[in-house]
Amino acid sequence: MKDSEKNRFEDYFQSPGQDDHTFVENLFFNKGNEDTLRSIANKQWEKILPKPIDLQHLLNKIHFDINSKKPEKSFTQKFFQAYSRVAAILILPLLIASLVVWINPFSSGKTYSELTAPKGSRVQFVLPDGSTGHLNSGSTIRYASNFNTKRHIELSGEGYFDVKKDLRSPFIVKTKHAHIKVHGTSFDVCAYETENIIITTLESGSVEIINKKTSASTVLKPGQQNQFNKWTGKMQNLEVDTKLYTSWKDDLLRFDNAPFDEVVKKMERWFGVKIILDEKLQDSENFTMTIKTESLRETLQLLQLTTPMTYKIENEMVYIKQKR
Repeated sequence: MKDSEKNRFEDYFQSPGQDDHTFVENLFFNKGNEDTLRSIANKQWEKILPKPIDLQHLLNKIHFDINSKKPEKSFTQKFFQAYSRVAAILILPLLIASLVVWINPFSSGKTYSELTAPKGSRVQFVLPDGSTGHLNSGSTIRYASNFNTKRHIELSGEGYFDVKKDLRSPFIVKTKHAHIKVHGTSFDVCAYETENIIITTLESGSVEIINKKTSASTVLKPGQQNQFNKWTGKMQNLEVDTKLYTSWKDDLLRFDNAPFDEVVKKMERWFGVKIILDEKLQDSENFTMTIKTESLRETLQLLQLTTPMTYKIENEMVYIKQKR
C-alpha cells in the first residue's frame, strides 16, 4: 500500500467522506493490503481502548457502535464483512471469542448482532445485559439491538448461558422448535439442526421449556435435563450428572459409558472433522473417558487400545473401520 493511501485511510477514521467509501472498500478487498490494514486498525483500537483494557467497556462500545448504525446501502454490509476479518484478529485475544457482526435492515429498522463459533472451536461471549456464556463448535447466536429491554436470543447449535437475573425482563433462548425461558440461571441448550432431540441441562436456577407448536411446557430443577423430541413433541425430564453435558465449556469432553456412535458424533464437533464410522463398530463398545489436551490422532490411538479398529485421516475426513 502506498504512503498516500495509508494516510488517506487513517484520515478516514477521523473524518470519513462519502467519496472515500469506494476507496476504503477496495483496500479491504485487496488481500495484499492485509498486513498494513491490520497495523492501522490496531492503532485505531489502541486509541479507543482504556488503559488497562476493560473488556466489558470494549464489548459495550462494540454493541453501541453496532446498534447506533442506521441501516444503510449494501456498502455497509460489505464494509463490516471485510473489516471483521481485521477486527477479529484484534478482538479474539482480548475476548477469547469469535464475533461476527451482521447488519440486516428490516421495516422496523432494527439491527442484529450474530456471534459464531467456527467448527472445531469453542468461544466465550458477553451479552449487552451482562449475561455471559459459551458457544460450542459450529454454533451461532443472534439477538436484536433492543436486547436490554427484550432479552430474546436465537440459538442454532449448542450454548451454555449464565444469565443475569432481571425479573422485569425474562431471558428467552429461541430454537426452531422450542423456547427456553429463564430469569437468572446457568444452563446448557444443545439444539443442532441435524439432531432430532433438543437437550436442555440445568445447573442452577430454574428454566421452563416450551413447545413452540403446542405451547406445552415443563419446568426443570437443578441437576435435571429435558429431552425434547422435535418431531413428536414429546418431552421428558431426567436426573443427570450435569458436568457430562457442560464440561465442554471448560475444554473438557467427558463420556460416561457412552456408545461409540455418540463418542464419534461429539468428536466430530470437538475437532471440526467429519468421521465416517463402520456400521459394525457403532454398538461395539461403551466408553468412559475424558478428552482434554489430546489431539485428534492421539484420541484415535487411545480408542484403538480398547476397540478393534483402524483409522485413516485425509484432510478433514476420518475413516474408522473394523480391524480385520
